[in-house]
Amino acid sequence: MCGSAFAVAGTASENRPMESTLTTSAIAVRFILWSKTWSFRFETGPPGPWIFRRVLAGPGSRRANRWQTARVEIRLLGPLEIRDNSGRTTRITSPRQRVVFAALAMRPGQVVSAEGLVDCLWGNDPPPTARETVHSHITRLRKNLPATERARIVTRAPGYSLDVEQQDVDLFRVRELHKAATECGDREKSVILLKEARALSGGDLLADVDSELLRQRHVPAWEEFLLQLTEAWVDAETASGNHAGVLGELRALVAGRPLAEQFRGRLVLALHATGQTAEALREYQHARRALIDGLGVEPGAYLRSVQQRILAAPAPPAEPKPALSPAELPHAIRGFVGRAPELAELDAVTGDAGIVVVHGMGGIGKTTTAIHWAHHVRDRFPDGQLYLDLRGFDHTEAPMRPAEALPRLLHSIGVPPGSVPPTVDEQAARLRSLLADRRTLVLLDNAADAEQVRPLLPGGRRCLVLVTSRTRLSALIAREHAASVRLGPFSPDESTDLLAGYLGPARLRADQAGVAALTAYCGHVPLALSIVAARALEDPELSLSDLTTQLRAGQRLDAFELPGENLRTVFSWSYRALSPAAARLFRLLAVHPGQTLSAPSAAALAGADRAGDALAELTRAHLLDRHAGDRYRCHDLLRDYAAELVAEDPEESLARQRVLDWYLHTVAATEPWLRPHRPPFDLVEPITTVTPPAFSGNQDAMRWCEAEQANLVAAIDDAAGHGLHVHAWQLALALSTFCYVGKRRRDWLATSEVGLRSARAAGDAKAEGALLACLGSAHGVNGQHDDAIGYYRQALPLHRATGDHDREPVTLNSMAVAYAETRRFEPALAAFTQARELHRDRGNALGEALALMNIALASSSLGRLTAATAHNREALAVFRRRGDRYHTAICLANLAETYALRDDHRRAVDRYRQAIEQHVLAGNAFGRARTLMNLGRSLSRLGEPDQARDCWRHARTVFEEIGDPQAAEASALLG
Repeated sequence: MCGSAFAVAGTASENRPMESTLTTSAIAVRFILWSKTWSFRFETGPPGPWIFRRVLAGPGSRRANRWQTARVEIRLLGPLEIRDNSGRTTRITSPRQRVVFAALAMRPGQVVSAEGLVDCLWGNDPPPTARETVHSHITRLRKNLPATERARIVTRAPGYSLDVEQQDVDLFRVRELHKAATECGDREKSVILLKEARALSGGDLLADVDSELLRQRHVPAWEEFLLQLTEAWVDAETASGNHAGVLGELRALVAGRPLAEQFRGRLVLALHATGQTAEALREYQHARRALIDGLGVEPGAYLRSVQQRILAAPAPPAEPKPALSPAELPHAIRGFVGRAPELAELDAVTGDAGIVVVHGMGGIGKTTTAIHWAHHVRDRFPDGQLYLDLRGFDHTEAPMRPAEALPRLLHSIGVPPGSVPPTVDEQAARLRSLLADRRTLVLLDNAADAEQVRPLLPGGRRCLVLVTSRTRLSALIAREHAASVRLGPFSPDESTDLLAGYLGPARLRADQAGVAALTAYCGHVPLALSIVAARALEDPELSLSDLTTQLRAGQRLDAFELPGENLRTVFSWSYRALSPAAARLFRLLAVHPGQTLSAPSAAALAGADRAGDALAELTRAHLLDRHAGDRYRCHDLLRDYAAELVAEDPEESLARQRVLDWYLHTVAATEPWLRPHRPPFDLVEPITTVTPPAFSGNQDAMRWCEAEQANLVAAIDDAAGHGLHVHAWQLALALSTFCYVGKRRRDWLATSEVGLRSARAAGDAKAEGALLACLGSAHGVNGQHDDAIGYYRQALPLHRATGDHDREPVTLNSMAVAYAETRRFEPALAAFTQARELHRDRGNALGEALALMNIALASSSLGRLTAATAHNREALAVFRRRGDRYHTAICLANLAETYALRDDHRRAVDRYRQAIEQHVLAGNAFGRARTLMNLGRSLSRLGEPDQARDCWRHARTVFEEIGDPQAAEASALLG
């Protein structure tokens, strides 16, 4: 029967996961404010969105307390993002949904009419279904927004409202900061607030929102405001005496707006204040000539008054020009290989100079890459190249403090020792002044954190500062707009090229399999590869395959030790710099069963309520990498190092049981959403409290299972390997639900076999019966129906012997399906009927109705269409009484097929259409598409080819959206 499906283990569900649209951003802001009466310090991390609110409201106010509890931040500057207070970032992937959300966010708390949203989406040419489409986008947005009361889209006539405050939207926060700075009356605080506003305003408004109407309404006013913000910042900085610090910004503004007198005048004053009076007067003449040539007018009153002030005032003493053009870069790297994408990225981000952070894990080649690139571009910096090792991660010396670094830099550019100012602030100011108009490259190697780097930054835009660090230096990126280039492990080809540079191409060609094995053993880490290459040079006759075998015979990190070079020591420098909580979590990473982990599983591993801060610290230190949105990954060599650290830790076994408890109870919590009729089982008691995520529905549960699938499979093997057999069989049984629904057939077979062995090892006959039935279903979905029937026959006696009355009818039903799939309909009908009787005896109305639906299908297959119709109607009545739209839709579709087999296509069409309505209400896209296919067939038989093609076209669209290969079948019908 085309399109019919027997309900395996009591259901006819076909679930398709919805593609996740959630990703995460780790950008945060570090903010320090001193005032006369209070001091606040907000560290990098999730609290970033609320930084300015406490400052504006004042300590202890009701407004401050309410803002401190804000739980959402909406970003319209740059890529559109919504972040909750856990740091989780949601990105809206649908372009039209971005338009809808942006239109609402531009008017927070206000009603935007449905017609207004239609205009934003389509302008003057909306489709006929525009309002319905807007409502559909609103529905999807509601599902994908963070689960917080502070970002709800509510329906209010005549449209919708985004229920947030203005302060929850970044562009309104920028305006609040600007207003607070201009009204506060405190010069120092004003500078801080304006800097914060500029840091938040870095991205383009509505950058990825494709709505010409929204841009026309909002972007011009925003760009005008940004000019006002810049003007206020320049005035605040110069009022504080920082004239050199604004020169670069003013030059850039004047270059882009040569007729803007307010910026020309401020540039002239700043040049004069830094001792460049002649240059200031020349700049005035350039401004005058631009105005005459461009507008035909003389300078206005403001610009003329600036000239008069300079002519009337004595010139301040000029800063001494540096006498030297230093060339301090370490020697160029001979035989440098690889890093072509990263070098190209450096070329791209440094086109206008500025600050660039090159970051990555220890041993990954940051210094080597930075020095190589610096030599490549040194001709672009004729005023010199400065180099300083800041010793941020040195096992012999403490990190270099600014008080030591600044005099060294000043000496390098010609400031005599006796002329170096006494304080760090004065030294930093002198460095900025001397380098303001010079084109100099400054390479700051091995930085510990942003605070170590910030005082060493030049003031102008003609310099380039290249910083290497094992941490990402997020604060430098956020506040100073530094660019970021991350170095990861080499590609296999780059690893091969590095070995070839040491050993020669001929030795590598002689043992290509050994090359692949050796580079993989080194984790493609350049330092590890270099150490192993040096070992290979000691014995030229040894093949690389034999070398890899020798290395594998010992501890892995022992392979990467040479005098003066030790990968374990390199890793230890990063480890020792961690806080106690982050160091503990790093050790325990070796216990986690999978390759990636989430924040909740990391918290379970550590036995903590949350692990976000520790994960963020490990990520900044490149001991973890962010991977696929909200997940984290540890490099294999770092994981080996963690395993060495945790080997003597008595907490290792407790951590393993904690994380297995969490995985078991969480995957079990998905079952009511994926197959709500599935017979439950008593879970092993966790050693600590486990609170699974609050899944919002089928799609949410599917997303979690898809993200954790590989880890769940690994957890089953890990539990069995460490003798935790109850965890192993229970995890296998719980995961089987997702394996069925998600069509993960290979994993289902493998994990069910491990679970069965563990159930037998635990001596649990009831669990053994459950796993035998599970294996039967796994073989069944793989088309091995005879094997499946064999496992079911083994399971049924165990169900009966152990009193597992819940699973017995389910196994009978599954066995009947296997019979039906092999066209043995008589034994199938007998088994379905027996399953129905058992469900009825136990008062399980849902199970009985599902069995009735399967009896109807078997009867239909035997040509007993009258009986099939009666059984379908009986089952349908049960589903409708229960309000079960999901199975109501399937039963209606099956009933329609029965009518179609009787050539009663008009009645079939009516039932198909009812089924489609129920599929839509139940959210079953796959079921809707299958029913549309069959509806099209009946319409075609009734002589309605156009309607039939519409059905098949719609079905193909749905199949394509959910990634189902049956889209090809729909295309064939259309063809």
